[in-house]
Amino acid sequence: AVCVAGAVPSTPSRRDVEARLHRAENEELVFHIPRGGEQGGFPFLFGSRLNSMKDRPELWDGPLSNARDYVKRQAKIKGLTCVDFNYPQHFRGCWTAEESKAALDEAGLVAGAVCLRYPTKFARGAMNHPDPKLRREAIDLTKEAAEVARILLTDEVVVWSAYDGYDYPFQVDYDEKWQQLVD
Repeated sequence: AVCVAGAVPSTPSRRDVEARLHRAENEELVFHIPRGGEQGGFPFLFGSRLNSMKDRPELWDGPLSNARDYVKRQAKIKGLTCVDFNYPQHFRGCWTAEESKAALDEAGLVAGAVCLRYPTKFARGAMNHPDPKLRREAIDLTKEAAEVARILLTDEVVVWSAYDGYDYPFQVDYDEKWQQLVD
């Protein structure tokens, strides 16, 4: 994580995070989140990514030929309550968001998150790719993932850039990359 524009990538300290939370525009939205150990309902879901169901097929008696089969397998795992989907891999050419929502409903599961997995053409970065056309494509892909999350009734979209455009510290101009991300 980068906590300051132009800074070398680093994990912010707890003090930095708390200071930023206290400056949040709408503290009501931040501080209503349940904290561990509080009284009341258990705020956590236990889930697995859809593609995890490909592993150890010998533990499953049913077919594993499509995404719906993977959801059915997940429904049989004791304690599992949600499914995380990779976008676009688990949707384009597989099924629609509406079909996946129907499969979740049928299995008694919910969507935990839609997790972006930018394709390899974004190896030089997604939101901060040097090519403005590819940056735009990454933004559009992210918006598509958010729409899928809306249909699946989940508030979580995980933006994971497997490819950030550089391999070691100081290989790129952080100010430039930050500005590309902001733009």
